[in-house]
Amino acid sequence: MFANTVLMIRPDSFGYNHQTAASNSFQQSSKLGSDELRNASIKESEKLRQTLVENDIKVLYMHQQSDVNLPDAVFPNNWFTTHTDGTIILYPMCSPSRREEYNSKIIDYLSYNFNVGQIIDLRDYTRKEQYLEGTGSLVFDTRNKIIFAANSIRTNPNLVEKISEHFSMKSCNLVFLDDAQQQIYHTNVCLSVCNGFVVIAEDNIADEAGKIKLKNFLVGTEMEVIKITQSQLNNFCGNILQLQNSKREPVLAMSTRAYHSFEPSQIKQIEKHTSIIHCDIPHIEATGGGGVRCMLAEIFLKPKYLN
Repeated sequence: MFANTVLMIRPDSFGYNHQTAASNSFQQSSKLGSDELRNASIKESEKLRQTLVENDIKVLYMHQQSDVNLPDAVFPNNWFTTHTDGTIILYPMCSPSRREEYNSKIIDYLSYNFNVGQIIDLRDYTRKEQYLEGTGSLVFDTRNKIIFAANSIRTNPNLVEKISEHFSMKSCNLVFLDDAQQQIYHTNVCLSVCNGFVVIAEDNIADEAGKIKLKNFLVGTEMEVIKITQSQLNNFCGNILQLQNSKREPVLAMSTRAYHSFEPSQIKQIEKHTSIIHCDIPHIEATGGGGVRCMLAEIFLKPKYLN
């Protein structure tokens, strides 16, 4: 199942986060001044919002807390997830600066407007130095009941198992390495489960045992496998999100950088399964180290009030 509603956060204090850069090799410091960078990121965010709405995807566009400097608030999918059974999960973030992104007003808004059955709060696991960062860490294949997770400092395998058990799903834990042979910080830059296919940076899996493990999990899923290269991974080809419009037609969202990094033959493969929309977000990708998928928190909750 894919979402037709997403939540976005306007990046009112976007900037380079030194705390997260240690584990996110995709981040690059910007030559722009802080105000110029922030304004550029806001324009990119609003353009993505417009692109989604024009393609019949509902967008809940929220502001961050006004009194806190939150350079990564543009990536709300890390601190909470929503689920079709009415569950909201709050996650233990690795970086202290990112723990401040938790916004009770957003949770209150969702609880007021949607049917929320329970809220599972995992944030106390930070005291044990155990971290899990939402759909950055967890890629859900709800159809086949699999959770894919790339083990790293930000993705604790014990917490992955806890989520898997709660939803009665199997967990496929892997290790992905970047071109410097360091663990890749998030699963959702390496792998995306889409409508009838999966995009995977298979060559970045750390060892042959991991590759065999992944193939064993994919056997029987009937998903077409589209492999991406290290260069394509670096250009956020794995950081894409399958959505659906109000007619339940599949719509795949990605950045323009990712779109142009796919081979024409791969685009043809993808378009057999879904339409594609893309938006240019160069400053958010470069300075924040995350792409379109990271900017979108899926809302799977059932609305209380139908228009």
